[in-house]
Amino acid sequence: MARDYDISTVQQDTFKDTQLAGKDTVEGDASKDDLPPAGQRVPRELIHEILTSIRPAFDICSPSVLGASVFTSRQNDFAVYLADMKRFLALRLISRIWNAVMIPLIYQEFVIPTRFPVTRPVLYGHIPSVLPTLINSRITNPYGRVHKLVSFLRDDDGIVDTLVDNMKTLVLYDFCHPFSSSEYADETQLMTQIIRKFRNSDIKTLHCYGRETYAFRHPAWLGDTLPNLFSTIRNLSFDAVDRKAISNALVALGSAIRYLEIRNRSRLWDADYESLSEASFHLPSEMPNLEVLRLIHISTTLSEFTKLLSRVGTLQSPGGALSSTLQSLVVTQLFVLNEDPQVGGFYSPLTAAEFSRLLDINGIAENLTFLYIGPGLYSMSDAFNVIWRPEIVTEIVRKCVRLISFSYTSIIDESLVDHLPANLASLALALRPSLSPPSHISSYLDALPMFTDLVRRAVERGHRLEKLTILVMDQLQRNPGFWRMSFDEVRDLLQLGRSELEETCLEAEVELAFDLI
Repeated sequence: MARDYDISTVQQDTFKDTQLAGKDTVEGDASKDDLPPAGQRVPRELIHEILTSIRPAFDICSPSVLGASVFTSRQNDFAVYLADMKRFLALRLISRIWNAVMIPLIYQEFVIPTRFPVTRPVLYGHIPSVLPTLINSRITNPYGRVHKLVSFLRDDDGIVDTLVDNMKTLVLYDFCHPFSSSEYADETQLMTQIIRKFRNSDIKTLHCYGRETYAFRHPAWLGDTLPNLFSTIRNLSFDAVDRKAISNALVALGSAIRYLEIRNRSRLWDADYESLSEASFHLPSEMPNLEVLRLIHISTTLSEFTKLLSRVGTLQSPGGALSSTLQSLVVTQLFVLNEDPQVGGFYSPLTAAEFSRLLDINGIAENLTFLYIGPGLYSMSDAFNVIWRPEIVTEIVRKCVRLISFSYTSIIDESLVDHLPANLASLALALRPSLSPPSHISSYLDALPMFTDLVRRAVERGHRLEKLTILVMDQLQRNPGFWRMSFDEVRDLLQLGRSELEETCLEAEVELAFDLI
């Protein structure tokens, strides 16, 4: 592990150091006349732009594979984030103007660790390790590393008021996930008290991560804890949060949100999978403002996928059908569970045909301008198989007539070029090498010269592409033997025909980029 930061001290000091942010003078700023005149005349807008670009941010997207290594790495990430924030705060000492500009930037995002582990002291001669039996939340214990932070949030001094007045993003993060909540003390009363401090904040974004965020535990939670959230919320995000909490949140906030992301969610984790029917997954009758939907690493029944998408849209007339409001849709690694949990063969990847039918709900396909598809794979060995039939992928693109951006991480055939939407500006497709010896797998884009062919054919058909991104599997470069290739063959794959491709893109005024998936 990297340097062992004291989490509680850093976070407490971070916010205590900003107490003078609202004062007329800055500690250490003896006289503004000592500063260069030019520095005094820098426009606040420019200062804000500079500081926004360098403000530290906590990466809330967890890795897809959970385990002990992730458990420790997220704690370390949080420690680094807090240390970076403390260094960022030093910039307020430059001048009164910088100090004033930094106030909303400092407080715009706040991370509340709803659970944080405390490892019991390791006996001499024993090897330190992270095990469930050695972890205890002990969030109210005076020797706990988060105790100072909790004490800080309990206080009613002015610094908390400044935080409440300026915060736009609230992150509720369970640093003990994925370990069972039964191994930790239930701190519902304490965490509710802390979260309630932000009941009058102008919260635009709420992100919940982990098994126990203490949010949306019951239908009345919102009204009791954050009653103002319905009028301010725009973005809602869940990562590894249970189905009941998601349901309660969407019933309460679904009609207000514009952005919804659900990550790392499986009904197999829920105790109700084998005891309750699909009908128990309650949703609002409509989500009339939802424009962006991201579904990543999710396993549930096809009926629940259908139910969720069927509520996206607005009524055009009383008693009529909903008309979709979705403009952007991201689907990655979606799996379908059997409707009957007693049947064997628990889940399988969502198929192209199933996804195509989902796009027909409320006319979703007709309104999309951004679509990203990453078909589900049981394992990396499935990369050899045609999980989604290429001809159905072409049909999906054909029905999305308003697409401006399309990304697809698996195999296509050349018919796709003939059916690109007229206004498509950005296209991201996967480079998928043909196997040697030949197998049943077949990809149109199996080498860079085929991307050159794609660009030329698109130009001939009058398409005005602005950007082409070639998606390369990270594993192809790290472990070419898995693809029955050598490192030299992979190097050739990424270089042969590249100059011609670059020249063709230049002539067609198409920006060329490469990205790892």
